[in-house]
Amino acid sequence: MKGFVNACFLHDIGKIILRSKEGHSGKNHSEEGAKWLSKRLSEIGRDSLNKIIYLVELHHNLKEAEEIPLLALLQKADHLAAGERETSKGKCTGPYKWDWYAPLATPFSRISLKNPRPQDPYPAFWPLEEVSPDLPSAAKCPSRTTPEKYAELLENFEKNFLEIAKNGDLSPNKLLVILEKYFSFVPSETCVPKEGYKDWPDISLFDHLKLTAAIGSVYYLWLEEKYGPDFIKHQFVIEELSNRNQQPFILVGGDLSGVQNFIYTISSKGALLSLKGRSFFLELLMEHTINRILSEAGLYRCNVIFSGGGHFYLLLPNTKSAEGILETTKRKINDWLWRKFEALLELHIVWEPFGEEVFISQKKGIRAGDIFAKVSEKLEKSKKKPFSEQLSSMFEPISIHPSCLEAEGAPGACEVCFRDEVNISNRSDDVNLILCDACYDEYRLGKNIQQQSGKNKNLFSSYLNINNHGVITIENKGYEFDSKPQDDTYFAVNHFSPGAEAFLPCGYYQGIWEFEKIKEEGFGLPRLSALRMDVDNLGRIFKEGLLPEDQTFSRISAISRSLNLFFKYYLNTLLCGRNHLPGYKPPERFNWAKRDIDQDGRKVAIIYSGGDDLFIMGAWLDVCEAAIDIVKAFSSYTGNPELTLSGGIALGPIKMPVYQFARLAGAGEDKAKDLRPKKNALFILGEVIPNESLINLKEMLNFWQKYLEPDTQKASLILKEPFSKAFLYRILNIAQELTREDDKKDKAIFLPRIAYLLSRLDREKLKKDYLTLQNWLLSLDFEKNWKLMHVAMQWIIMSMRREDNE
Repeated sequence: MKGFVNACFLHDIGKIILRSKEGHSGKNHSEEGAKWLSKRLSEIGRDSLNKIIYLVELHHNLKEAEEIPLLALLQKADHLAAGERETSKGKCTGPYKWDWYAPLATPFSRISLKNPRPQDPYPAFWPLEEVSPDLPSAAKCPSRTTPEKYAELLENFEKNFLEIAKNGDLSPNKLLVILEKYFSFVPSETCVPKEGYKDWPDISLFDHLKLTAAIGSVYYLWLEEKYGPDFIKHQFVIEELSNRNQQPFILVGGDLSGVQNFIYTISSKGALLSLKGRSFFLELLMEHTINRILSEAGLYRCNVIFSGGGHFYLLLPNTKSAEGILETTKRKINDWLWRKFEALLELHIVWEPFGEEVFISQKKGIRAGDIFAKVSEKLEKSKKKPFSEQLSSMFEPISIHPSCLEAEGAPGACEVCFRDEVNISNRSDDVNLILCDACYDEYRLGKNIQQQSGKNKNLFSSYLNINNHGVITIENKGYEFDSKPQDDTYFAVNHFSPGAEAFLPCGYYQGIWEFEKIKEEGFGLPRLSALRMDVDNLGRIFKEGLLPEDQTFSRISAISRSLNLFFKYYLNTLLCGRNHLPGYKPPERFNWAKRDIDQDGRKVAIIYSGGDDLFIMGAWLDVCEAAIDIVKAFSSYTGNPELTLSGGIALGPIKMPVYQFARLAGAGEDKAKDLRPKKNALFILGEVIPNESLINLKEMLNFWQKYLEPDTQKASLILKEPFSKAFLYRILNIAQELTREDDKKDKAIFLPRIAYLLSRLDREKLKKDYLTLQNWLLSLDFEKNWKLMHVAMQWIIMSMRREDNE
């Protein structure tokens, strides 16, 4: 099957070749692709891959497909993977035209929850480029691509392709890695409207090739189980493929329950390393589960529809053997989790069968969104019956482990997870805590990550080696991060190394590794802060945001992958500096205190990011500025004003337990999402600020900045004369009174107080600035601007304090 999957991956390579030339050779993309493959493979002595060339050349030849089952299978997979094109476009005539150099619209372009819905919601277009740490910005108007740019992509792809092809059998997983790197921003087809942007191509060539291979491999295994391994020799299989009343597919959903309690209950020395280790353990657990299922089923990474945020979706064949693999995997991993963590974590795996009609664009009938919804419902039902397969273990007697009583200075339990029925020991050589084996492994994993992503480490060049030992072990597999691939099987972390079995995007950034360091490395008041943030209305977006005919498998997959890429990959570059990525040209970021964040990065740590949400912690100023940057970057990335974020920021003493930060930030996020009518807000320094007002907050902070200057002795600011801290505190007091929700006083009574406060200033020293300040303060809107002033005054005062008693 491997050769067939590779043919699925490469069947449209001719499109890149044709677009890389001025004009075209008169041949279709099938012939051009076969010619290109034949020449490259013969040059490196890989003629054994001729079957791939044959399938690529004939994948649009309907007559040949009537005789060759494998070719018919490729054509079927290609047709279903392009199901989003089953619209009024037809053969690209009438209101449509071919434009080889049309750019790719973002997969978010067609999303809208408005009623009535706009006819052509939010056209936005990504540039033609390879995937890199630089966050792509969606343009409102399409800018045509060029043959030169396609030629550059093809040349770079060819180098990587030859490297993995000549070093052994062409691995589908390794091929998938370089396809994602070079073809994620290439449109899969270029039939565009003559006027306007409705039905503009929004599925990348990478997403199309990946889904073609996933569908083809599922059909292959489904037919193989039904008719035996020689099915490809029998023509009756071609008739079988035309039978639309069957359900060859299952959509598999995986989810972890207990994640919140597992991550956020840490309260100990070395908390940041333990937090990072626990968060990444969950990532590894899901990847381990996915790899186990795919390996036992004989499938490849193309069948991973989505993985992130403690969830995954897989496309598998609707066969008894596949169901058996899923049942066994769920049972064995949950048994392992029970032994390791008792009732903290549980893996849920469910699935839903469906037929080919789900892949096709249609206004009526069963659509992809319906299948995803059914899987979600089954997952929720599964969570309501926790540990149903471990019931017998629940009633086994549990006794305190002798080590919890006998260890020197034993606290009676592990100092991180507080379990007392497991072996604990004093890890004085490392963290100087008494830990159980599981918590110590997680701490070591956090330290392993620190070694690969600390200061002066490239965030985009490390590897995850998979072996039999590693820093942390899941079942019988060991995992360890390293600067070089040390084993035959490895993942490339945040980069696309030829030879890697997978591209693994990770929220890897660590600008600080000990919360206690904030006293030395933070700015202003030494306060720790946490940000929790996620996409607004995501459930409704997938359920109602697309027109029925737009709810195709390809589009839902592309939207999910693109969101995950923002939170797991691009978030790193929004926070890092050149110390973490040599030669990096950071985007414009909010840098109110004029620090060297472009070089050093922000003093924050990504605790968790993926799917559609994030949790970061660090110095208060960096967290607040980063939150504003993330909102702006997400808007630029999606190009859709209806796709928004809401978040909550919590501040507290450095020694406050992490779970309290998580709880307070979560409560702040809930307040932001309560903002009506459309959420899209940030809870910051005690106020809910609509995201569209964040630019006004920045302007207000910048207005006050001219009255401040750096303190040459401390990492803080000081006021210029004639201002005093008392003046700022009085402004803060007025802002607090004006923003009280229960205060029904006439706001105008505050104007004399503001005027009196201004009259106390030395006009001679302020000169012209006095009138500017007076006019500005007295003209501020009581309902909107003074809420911003409340935030700004706290921000400024905290920037001026280095100690709690100042």
